[in-house]
Amino acid sequence: MQAKVHSAYVEIWHQGQCVARYECCFERQQKVLNLEHYLDALTKKPGAFAGSTALEQWRAQGRWPTSFDRFWEMLKQRRGKQSGTRAMIEADAGATAVAELPMHRPFKIIYATLYYDVRATFVVDITNQFETRLQSLIAYTSQFTDQEAGKGIFPAHAEIRARVEAMARFYGMLAGVSYAEPFLQKEVGLVEDLTVIPVKSI
Repeated sequence: MQAKVHSAYVEIWHQGQCVARYECCFERQQKVLNLEHYLDALTKKPGAFAGSTALEQWRAQGRWPTSFDRFWEMLKQRRGKQSGTRAMIEADAGATAVAELPMHRPFKIIYATLYYDVRATFVVDITNQFETRLQSLIAYTSQFTDQEAGKGIFPAHAEIRARVEAMARFYGMLAGVSYAEPFLQKEVGLVEDLTVIPVKSI
């Protein structure tokens, strides 16, 4: 472990990598705290999170947007004050860990599409998985359950099944199967043998 002291900041290095950086404070008797450094301790004592000095400083610096508070409030309503706050701390810790990972670019990007004006470039046979796919959609009970409050926004349960099945049958018919899911690939595909392409042109 090595500390490099500069005029405006201090860096902590370990095995050739900078693992931490701290901006210098030029005011007297001031504490400059980084909330990320207290997340492990706050997970064990979530009641101290709301009134912590580290969180207060992050708010003042604009590093804690109001959207975080809305998400936090939602977690407390669903899980209770203590469990919801602990979940918020763990979510923040997870985001911090992800941010520290090296950048990664996926090899292949595939887009799911159900819009009538976007032509799918290929479909996947979901005949054996159709019922499971439908049940996974219906599992979002806050949106896809027959309810008086949301009937003007969300379709009825029976209507959802009819729509999903009609769409899956349409794309399945194009590929010669019972049910299929459409996808879009923007890159040009490479085919080595034309005779092994499964879907006939006529």
